[in-house]
Amino acid sequence: MMKDTKGFEKETVRGRDRYYFNGELVGLQCTFCKKELDLSEFSKLKTGFVGLDSKCKKCNYKRGLKWKKENKKVHYTHKQKWRSQNKIHLVAYNQNARAKENDNRGNLAKVDLEILLNKATENG
Repeated sequence: MMKDTKGFEKETVRGRDRYYFNGELVGLQCTFCKKELDLSEFSKLKTGFVGLDSKCKKCNYKRGLKWKKENKKVHYTHKQKWRSQNKIHLVAYNQNARAKENDNRGNLAKVDLEILLNKATENG
C-alpha cells in the first residue's frame, strides 16, 4: 500500500487513479478494492496497462478462492487431469520436498525418476 500520496502527481484515466513521481509511474489504484498501491502489488499481465493486471494480487487471490469454492467439481477434474498427465513432475517434486526435509537436496537422475515413477504407478 502506498504510504503517502503527497508529492505525487495524480492522474485519473477511465475512473482509475495513476500516481506519478518525477514523471515516472509509481502507483496504481486497484479496480476491485479501490486502494492506491505500489506497482509491486500488481501481477504481471502482458495485455494490461504497463504490463500489469488491473486488480491487485490480494484481490486476484480472493477471486481465485471464490471461483474454486463455486466450481469445486471443475477444479477437482482439472487438478486430477493435470496430475495424471504430469506424474514425473509430481514424483520429482515430492522427492525433492523429502530431500529438503532431510537436508539431502540434489537433482535426481533420470533413471531414479523412472524408478520412482514405476513405484508410484504400481502403488496406485
